[in-house]
Amino acid sequence: MSASPSTGSTSSVQLAIRRRASEPYRQADRHAYYFARCKLAADPLFTELLLSGALSGCQHLLDLGCGQGLLTAWLHAAQTQRFEGAWPAGWPEPPRPIRMRGVDLRPECIRRAQIACGHLAQFAVQDLREADCGGADAVLALDAVHYIEYEDQQTLLHRVRGTLRPGGVLILRVADAAGGLAFKLSGWIDQMNDLVRDHRRSVFFCRTLPQWLALLQSCGFTATTCSIDTGRSFSNRLLIAHAA
Repeated sequence: MSASPSTGSTSSVQLAIRRRASEPYRQADRHAYYFARCKLAADPLFTELLLSGALSGCQHLLDLGCGQGLLTAWLHAAQTQRFEGAWPAGWPEPPRPIRMRGVDLRPECIRRAQIACGHLAQFAVQDLREADCGGADAVLALDAVHYIEYEDQQTLLHRVRGTLRPGGVLILRVADAAGGLAFKLSGWIDQMNDLVRDHRRSVFFCRTLPQWLALLQSCGFTATTCSIDTGRSFSNRLLIAHAA
């Protein structure tokens, strides 16, 4: 039997979830732990995903470009917080997928994901363009699709559309190329991160928000931007898409 809903301040619950989600990365290394703490504290994405309710009821979740598995850690921490601690009134129930998978090209990120969250999900070093999307009812590509060329973006989305289970959801976070200074600053930070972390200079294939929405429509999705206001992360936008 599940615990009855309880209440708690939004800020205290967010802090508790961040702590729970960051703690497993101590087992990996200091970089992984402090990156988790900083990323979860600074980026509103993770709270937006909870509040949107877009993942409610999903059974098989696939995270394309999963990095060190922060999404897995965050969702598990939210489940634990809901059943062992306070949960804000009005917040949707956190998703409880029975299977989670994550792929990323960077071996070091996958190593950290496996150490921290390997008991919760399957992680593999793989190009997201080659990932097996079959069986998933929730596919996420968060800050990842702009790393692949325009033609590959369309091919990937067509493939997700063809394999997504009925009623499934595709969630993207993309940068709006019409975002002006915020977009340029976001790109500069990504470049610096890639240089420091991966010792490479990345090339980005970005679109304006209307172009992202048009691309999704051309691939068989109806998509909307998430309207949850938890703070703006530069020019990034969370898109929630379902089969048309």
